[in-house]
Amino acid sequence: MYVLLDPLGFGGHVSLAFIVKPVMPQTLKSPLPIAKPSLPYKSPLLMLVSVGFCAGLFLMASVWLFNAKLGLASSILTMVMALISLVFLLIALRVYAHITLLLAQNDQKHLQNALIQAKDMLDTSKQLRDDHIILQSLVQNLPFPVWLKDRLGRYLVANHAFVQQWANGQEPKGKTDADLLNAQLVSTFVAADEAALATGMAQKLDLRLDFSGQAAKWVRIERYPLQGEDQQAVGVLGFAIDISPFKAGLNDNSAGFKTPPHPEQQ
Repeated sequence: MYVLLDPLGFGGHVSLAFIVKPVMPQTLKSPLPIAKPSLPYKSPLLMLVSVGFCAGLFLMASVWLFNAKLGLASSILTMVMALISLVFLLIALRVYAHITLLLAQNDQKHLQNALIQAKDMLDTSKQLRDDHIILQSLVQNLPFPVWLKDRLGRYLVANHAFVQQWANGQEPKGKTDADLLNAQLVSTFVAADEAALATGMAQKLDLRLDFSGQAAKWVRIERYPLQGEDQQAVGVLGFAIDISPFKAGLNDNSAGFKTPPHPEQQ
C-alpha cells in the first residue's frame, strides 16, 4: 500500500510500503521447585528434652524416697536416684553446649554467605553498570535513529541520531509521535506500532521523502514488539535506516534491463 504524505510540512510527499515479518515466540523457563525447609537441630533438641525429662524424673523419685523414710534401703535408693539425676543433668548440659556450638557455627556460616552474596551483588552491580555504559555508548553512536516505546506510544529510550534527525533536537523521553512528528505521519506511525503490538510480528515501512530543492530520500523503518514474561507485548523497538543508495541501485538496474525497441519501430 502506498500513501502520499508531507512528513515535515515542506511541500514534499512520502510513499509508504508495509512489509510484515513473523517474530519467533520466546519460550518461558519453568520455575525451579521450592525446597522444603530442613531442621538440622531436631535430633539434638529431642535429646535435650528427653535427657532433661529423665533428670527431673529421677530427681523427683529421689526426693520422694528421701521423704518416705523407709530405712537404709530408702537412703541408698535416694542417693542412687540423685546420682542418676545428676548424670542426666550433666548430659543435658553437654547436649545444650553442643546445640549452642551448632547455632554459633550456623550463624557464622550465614554471616559468611551474606558477605559472599554482598560481594557477588557488588560485582554484579558493577558488571551491569559497565554493560549499561557499553550498550548506551553503542546505541548513542549508531549513525541511524534507534528508539524504544512503551505500549502507550511514549518514548523510553532514543539515541542521538533520533534526536537530531527526527525530533529536531528535542528530548523525546516521555513524549509521543504527536509531540515530535508531523501530523500527517503520526497516524501512520501509530498504526504501525499498534499492528506490531497486536500481532506480535515485525512491521517494516519504506518511506520516500521528496522535498523541494532536495534529492529524494528513501528511509526504511522497522518495528519489533518486545515480549514480557507472560508472552504479551510490552513495548516496541524501532530503528530507521537510509536506503537511498539501495533504491538508486535498483532503479539503475531496472533501467539497464529495459527491452530494446523493435527494428521496424526505429
